Amino acid sequence: MPFSAQIMDYMKFKHMPKDLQERVEFYFEQRYRHNLFNEEEILTNLSSVLRSQLQMFNCQRLVQQVPMLQGVRVEILQEIVAALKAEVGIS
Repeated sequence: MPFSAQIMDYMKFKHMPKDLQERVEFYFEQRYRHNLFNEEEILTNLSSVLRSQLQMFNCQRLVQQVPMLQGVRVEILQEIVAALKAEVGIS
């Protein structure tokens, strides 16, 4: 049984309210929408310079939106960005 079908069956079995079902479904859509590739493996196989550049590119919107990161030296930002882990938060 495909993963998404399992989730749907589980929610129906538990008689979850429709709004909660929608939030759970949205969470899994967001969490696994980029699962067409193994990003960790890709990053591991890049040179450290290229990996850092790609990580900075991937996080540029986040960095721009966090006021306390404005004006921080690039070397520090690169260390911060390298330590980040992707997570999906649904409220």
